[in-house]
Amino acid sequence: MASVFFSINCLESNAFFQVTYPEDISYKYTSNTDYFKRWLYADYNFTIAAFWSPFLVEAGYADPNGHSLNSLMNLYLDKADEAWVSEVESFDYVIISAGQWFFRPLIYYENNQVVGCHNCNIQNMPALPKYYGYRIGLPNSV
Repeated sequence: MASVFFSINCLESNAFFQVTYPEDISYKYTSNTDYFKRWLYADYNFTIAAFWSPFLVEAGYADPNGHSLNSLMNLYLDKADEAWVSEVESFDYVIISAGQWFFRPLIYYENNQVVGCHNCNIQNMPALPKYYGYRIGLPNSV
């Protein structure tokens, strides 16, 4: 798009360049406003939201030594993470983005049964490729 102006005055008054700022309405929907955010652009009747769910499926810590950046986690590949699934039904468009979390040590579950792991170093545990959880979990979450 191009706009042609004949004076600075015209440029300053052009509605195309007017800025609108959103209102943070996160507190109306959740008490966890660190990971679940909503902004309302009232002038446009438009809401944008961000819901944090690193795996898109249910997950939990599995490391008996506690949580760290590389601690072992359980992923339930056939159970969508209700924290975000319950929120998106009221939206017309949803953009899903996930991926880098699947590189950490993970134990995969399907039907509440262990099917294997990625980078877990547990004896007698089937080693699955790093993309297994993403390939199975993503379709089950949407």
